[in-house]
Amino acid sequence: MTIRNRPDYGVFNILMTAAGTLDIPALGTRVVLAGCYEGASLVSINGGFQELQGGAPVAGQLAVQIGKTPGDPIPFSVGTAVRVANKFDFVRLSWGAQPGIYASVIVSDDADGNGVEATAPPTVVASDATIVEGGNTARVEAAGGLDVTIIDQNGHAAFTSGDGWLSVRLVAGLYGAGSFLTNPGSNALPLDGAGAPIQAGEIGTSFYAGVTIPTGATTIIAPGLNVHGVVIRTATLEGANIVGVLCAGTAAPTSQTSNPPLFSNGGATALLPAGIFLPAGQGLYVYNPSASNMAAFMTYDIR
Repeated sequence: MTIRNRPDYGVFNILMTAAGTLDIPALGTRVVLAGCYEGASLVSINGGFQELQGGAPVAGQLAVQIGKTPGDPIPFSVGTAVRVANKFDFVRLSWGAQPGIYASVIVSDDADGNGVEATAPPTVVASDATIVEGGNTARVEAAGGLDVTIIDQNGHAAFTSGDGWLSVRLVAGLYGAGSFLTNPGSNALPLDGAGAPIQAGEIGTSFYAGVTIPTGATTIIAPGLNVHGVVIRTATLEGANIVGVLCAGTAAPTSQTSNPPLFSNGGATALLPAGIFLPAGQGLYVYNPSASNMAAFMTYDIR
């Protein structure tokens, strides 16, 4: 490398697929890790230079030792820079295996204003991240989709946005407990049966039509199918003189009162007045206490 070119700097693009080291015998005052990129490639351009093109910014790291002889390794992540008052004449870069990731390192001689100022904002890339500030916690988990949990002094909200839907469950706080579901571009829809009616046109993508519900428990959604939550959009129970129950639970009901009830037809025909959100692991059932058949119809979304 030659860094006597006014401005005086050199760029080193290092493929870190395998662990390794690189010794750079160069005069300089500053070293910066300008970026790390996954899926990039080196392309030759005019003058015999190689340019790093394409790829996505990712979090990467390496270690830097500077001095006439190598000193202690300095851990570098994207945006880290080291500047010395007097020139160093040796730089050693070392890194662990980071398959498919290029690191772009700039060595610059800033003496007499001849270097380049190359800094980069840190790239935040993590499978899981937690931020704690003033008693409030925000947690992001990437496994199986994007799950964001927010906990503060007023309540607890949890939602998954990987499927385009955003559901929020408040268990405490200023607005009380409840569950909400919103589609991108729409307003939040209360789904906890707290009195807000279902909006016009809000029907589920899946449906159940049970014209003849026999005596006992009928499973609509098994608990094992409810991995990320279920939203019951519309429901109707029919049965003259039959007090049927739509209920939830981790097992099928054995009576009208054995499981958490969602609503009942009261011996006639009844419509679900508001949407209901079932947390993951909860099944959906209809219980018919009569020897006569009843009917149940509903639409829902499995997240």
